[in-house]
Amino acid sequence: MIRLVKKFNSYKRITAFSLIEILTVFVIVAIILTVPKWAVFENRLLKTAEDRLTLTQTRIDLALLRQARSSSKQIIEVSLKPLCDSEEISVYLGGWTEPKEMSCKNKDIEIDALGLLSFKDPS
Repeated sequence: MIRLVKKFNSYKRITAFSLIEILTVFVIVAIILTVPKWAVFENRLLKTAEDRLTLTQTRIDLALLRQARSSSKQIIEVSLKPLCDSEEISVYLGGWTEPKEMSCKNKDIEIDALGLLSFKDPS
């Protein structure tokens, strides 16, 4: 009986894909499906004005910390991207900024001497 099964299987041998080939195809398909979503993911991170304000505030805070310690530079210029693309503020030695009011993307923004960013009240 066993000899008969072996002889029958030798005539009807079916080739199959190996496990490595199947996994490779799955990886390629997964990469193709996820690549277009990366650009959309970046835009979702900065969707609201509050998110842009928080990110810009973090950049200012890091510059303030750098200047609060002894630094070789008297003034560091910090860009206000992504909140305001064209504006920059100066962070002085000792960790303070010059108070400033500006308008960016139809929002009034103010920066106080300690570097706190906030939206100006419309009233």
